[in-house]
Amino acid sequence: MGKLKRPRQKYHFSKTKPPKDETPLDTPLLAARHLPLELPSGNIFSGVKITLEHLKQKLPDDDVASVVSSRRSRLDNSGRPTTKKEKIKNRKEAFLRKLNIAHNLKSETKERKKRQKTAVTGDMRPLLDALPSVSCKERTQTFQSKIKKRSVSKMKQRHKSMLQEILAFQKILSDPTYKADPSGAVTNHIQDKIREEL
Repeated sequence: MGKLKRPRQKYHFSKTKPPKDETPLDTPLLAARHLPLELPSGNIFSGVKITLEHLKQKLPDDDVASVVSSRRSRLDNSGRPTTKKEKIKNRKEAFLRKLNIAHNLKSETKERKKRQKTAVTGDMRPLLDALPSVSCKERTQTFQSKIKKRSVSKMKQRHKSMLQEILAFQKILSDPTYKADPSGAVTNHIQDKIREEL
């Protein structure tokens, strides 16, 4: 059995021919019927006033192409054709410019919102002058009281204090008054140490 051929489907209407007794629209008989009844006679520009200033004005030149032609865009400023690398570089630069513009706009809006959130306080100097003055001594005392001492001193500090204590102990032992009166020599040494610290 052979291949069956499908009948061809027509997608367009067949052209209909106008009847022979009708005249087509572009015949001179039909065109003559639609002409205006009265033709103007005389000078048709008789009522128009054209001044010299109207003639001197420059009209926009519509013939100038607003878009660079594709042939022109393939050439760079020197007239030689651009290479593929140059095109890629130009596209990249244009893309980076767009990104910079978008980033700048975003940062400006963020800064503007931040400035809107902050309260406008104005000049704080009159308020500062109106407050009672605090002496410098009280300020330093409050600052020193805020400094918290470490419970365990650093290794270098401990080593240094240990060496000072050893030297002090050796000094006490080498003192001739210690041999005569040991308790009196120790009390004298402690009193001297307290005086040095003050």
